[in-house]
Amino acid sequence: MVSGETESRDAMRWTRREGLATLGAVALTGFKSGHADAATAVDHVMVGVADLAAACDLVMAATGVRPAAGGRHPGLGTHDALASLGSRAYLELIAADPDAPAAQRDGFPAQLRALREATPLAVALAAPGGIAAAVSKLGAVAPGGAPQPGSRTAADGEMLEWTTFDLNPDDDKGFFLIEWRRGRHPGTTAPPGLHLDRLDVTLPNAAATTRQFAALGVALRVAAGAARIAVVVAGPKGRLRLG
Repeated sequence: MVSGETESRDAMRWTRREGLATLGAVALTGFKSGHADAATAVDHVMVGVADLAAACDLVMAATGVRPAAGGRHPGLGTHDALASLGSRAYLELIAADPDAPAAQRDGFPAQLRALREATPLAVALAAPGGIAAAVSKLGAVAPGGAPQPGSRTAADGEMLEWTTFDLNPDDDKGFFLIEWRRGRHPGTTAPPGLHLDRLDVTLPNAAATTRQFAALGVALRVAAGAARIAVVVAGPKGRLRLG
């Protein structure tokens, strides 16, 4: 257990960066159900959970849609379950893989096991025209860092590969861009029936995030608030708020 505000913040920041490889304060209230531009910008929402099966039960009980096994992340000690939010969007529940080798149980997997509730960690945005084009559009408002490759083997054996670029590398939670490079998009293969009803995100630097969204043409509004991600998904049975 990590104690102390600074140590906890650093631990969660490291956790989110590791999660992407599996792959002041601002309130983002720019997405509500029916905002088409914002909806198409969201590729997926990553939610950390301590127990993958229990998290799938939670989603099923509240919405009537059960996330299906996504696959394992090679070398990272995690696995996930997915539910489609539309043809090019999905909800990702990510947890430590109980069958992973002992050498892969520390770090990010240990942080996931310690979670007391389902916790949104990051929001992936579809990279307009690909990562290289998106970074070029960002220009002077691009954060430091380089695009990072990621991969996992899907439950059916298909290898998925992608590239990400972190828009908020210094924050505990935030946004990253993603470009899918190999395999079918998970939103097209995960169980259907859910849609993204609301997304609220808070980040330390509203001005920088606003400039990034403007450069990318992402229709999300940013306002002041505390650091946090919350998402509401809706299905045939009802709604579920996470975070």
